[in-house]
Amino acid sequence: MPGANNAALMQDPKLSEVIDIVLESHSNTLRVAMPGKVLAYDSGTHKATVQPLIQYRMEGMEKPRSLDPIAGVPIIHPRSSAGSIFLPLSEGDMVTLLVSDRDLSRWKAGNGQETAPQIARAHDLADCWAYPGGYPDGMPPAPRFPGAVEIKLAPGTPFAVSNGTAELLDKLDELMDKLNDWITQDQLHTHATAALGPPVIPDPATLTVYALAQLAIAEVKSTLATMKA
Repeated sequence: MPGANNAALMQDPKLSEVIDIVLESHSNTLRVAMPGKVLAYDSGTHKATVQPLIQYRMEGMEKPRSLDPIAGVPIIHPRSSAGSIFLPLSEGDMVTLLVSDRDLSRWKAGNGQETAPQIARAHDLADCWAYPGGYPDGMPPAPRFPGAVEIKLAPGTPFAVSNGTAELLDKLDELMDKLNDWITQDQLHTHATAALGPPVIPDPATLTVYALAQLAIAEVKSTLATMKA
């Protein structure tokens, strides 16, 4: 907002100047979108308490002030009638706050039907949603495969594919079992073949490959068990 000029301006204001001041005052309090930080998250209701991360400063204030935390902010997880993706959130995670044009209280209490605003308010932080993400340059992403579609999970984070059962993980686990069985059978077949002829000294390289393969399978199965936990 204009500062030192306001007092002199209002002594002999012109209509256009008054309109400019009113419009600027309105735009300074208009909320549209801003970054926020999760203070608490309820995975049952998919709502969070979020701290807005952009301070505000009005005319006459000595220094910028923080906005109050907003409780009960709905988290926008990608979702449709055919599927959804839910991201687990923790304290400190970054989100982007999106502010509705009008009061959402009546609409949020309904079942998706068109409704009229219950309260005559506009662009109010009480009517915001939060979309996971929106990190600053000082916290860059660290993809393992730049340029590829990547799903990255923190160690120990469960991963579930559900349309009745976690069949994707079950199938991977099944595949690991079959692969391990094949390696075991191949070892037995090699030893049985050797037993029919002259004594054969096991090839150390082959034994090493078998051991490494079985170790890798055990690690994959352990990871799958953690993800399904």
